[in-house]
Amino acid sequence: MSEAKTRAISLRLDEDRAARLDELAAATDRSRAWHLERAVDSYLEDQAWQVAHIEKGLADADAGQTLPHDQVRDWLATWGCKKESDPPT
Repeated sequence: MSEAKTRAISLRLDEDRAARLDELAAATDRSRAWHLERAVDSYLEDQAWQVAHIEKGLADADAGQTLPHDQVRDWLATWGCKKESDPPT
């Protein structure tokens, strides 16, 4: 099995974050790099999801697939009520 190619990247953290990262690494018996890799993976997944949904929304708007503001406003006004309305379509 071949090892994945990696690249070193420098990261500066303030003292508090660095100390918290060191505490987490010690508490979990994992390296700082291990935790940082997972944090970056999570961030990249979140951002990719957001960008994809923004792009879809813009494409829908460009295609005229939108809802009138008053329909959305009226639906949102029912949130938290006993008889919450179904979302407009």
